[in-house]
Amino acid sequence: MSNAILIVEDDVIAQMTLSQMLNDMGYHQIHTASKEPEVFKILEHEDIKLVLLDIFIKGKRLGIELANHINQTTRTPILFLTASSDVTTFQLISETEHLAILEKPYDYDKIKSSVDQALSSSLIHEDMTPATAALSPASIDYETLFSTPSTGYCLINDLHQILLINDYFCEVCDLNKEVLEGNDLSELFPVQVIQDVKERYFDLEQAPLQGQYQMILKNNKTIYLELTLTKANIETENNTYLISARDITKSKQTEDSLEKLQKLNNDLTHEIHHKIKNNLNTLSGLLYLQERNHPENEAIKKVLKYIRVRVEMIAFIEKKYLNQSNMNVLDASILLPSVVLFLKNKLRASANYGIQVNSDQFGLNNSNAIEISQEICTRLIDLFEQIDAHKSEEKIKIHIAFNSIEETVTINIKNESLDLQSEYKPISLY
Repeated sequence: MSNAILIVEDDVIAQMTLSQMLNDMGYHQIHTASKEPEVFKILEHEDIKLVLLDIFIKGKRLGIELANHINQTTRTPILFLTASSDVTTFQLISETEHLAILEKPYDYDKIKSSVDQALSSSLIHEDMTPATAALSPASIDYETLFSTPSTGYCLINDLHQILLINDYFCEVCDLNKEVLEGNDLSELFPVQVIQDVKERYFDLEQAPLQGQYQMILKNNKTIYLELTLTKANIETENNTYLISARDITKSKQTEDSLEKLQKLNNDLTHEIHHKIKNNLNTLSGLLYLQERNHPENEAIKKVLKYIRVRVEMIAFIEKKYLNQSNMNVLDASILLPSVVLFLKNKLRASANYGIQVNSDQFGLNNSNAIEISQEICTRLIDLFEQIDAHKSEEKIKIHIAFNSIEETVTINIKNESLDLQSEYKPISLY
């Protein structure tokens, strides 16, 4: 029986990697293509059971077009491959018939689960013969369909009866096969799963049904299963469906542990930002006292004031980080205009002219935010001194531009007679 798979991928390394993974999984009939004519030729002359299709080929979304053509002609099941996460791509994917999406870099277990499930569904369509209301073990190829060691399989009808179930499913759920087969689905799954099957699939016909569920076994052990339900084209008195299950308990426990560590990290980060802010405020107070100690020396007072303003500006940024849930990144288009307003009030509290700030939208970590704000502060101090010298009070225009390709931030500060520009490359921008 053919289990031939076609990989459509224009990246040679990715193509070789995927081919080797499939070979390691026991799938040896692998065909590859990187161009549209090759795809059509292979589909025409080979008995392909599954297509692994990269969405972006030669930099364009040709995979979507190929998928639509395949769905209209051979109807071969499709698994999309992508490294993209943009909204437009996923919108196009949602409008195109496919079984699942495999994201790059490839995860061996996820690929195996998706390919096993896709080919098993295909085998049901081909190998299951018309049956009466119930199915006997002899009516399908157990060896091919239900012997997968890492995936549970279960056949049910729309009356919620369990027709067939493989050993792995029973082992994971710690249940007896003889007790399950022929009985109601409630013997296997908790109420939440039954409700989802009924409401989302049988009533609304949303296919495939896919989700992660918590199950408490009879021995009080908690497990997590990733379940997928698809329709099997078997001519019986009632509709027949295939449920596949993957035990994700270990990965779920790892995720829970990582979430706890992330929360601990956030709490520590919050405490660090809080202490930094408080210490900076204390330092600002000391600098202010130093200014007061030099009432007659304007040069010293000016230097101390500028240092104090910089310290207070950093404290201001720290406070901004404290006031949001994600303390790893701030939106520059929101932060930098507020920093400019803060600096205007601190440096030129009595000035009557306005400042217009326009910033591109990009993410800033704490270090980048302080670095860019320091640069703005330096330029504003310089500009204010030149304005004083020229007796000019026209509106100041500030534009902060981000070049995502070169990862550079350009700061332009202008008024009618002055044009200052500063450009530099931050180490890392989110």
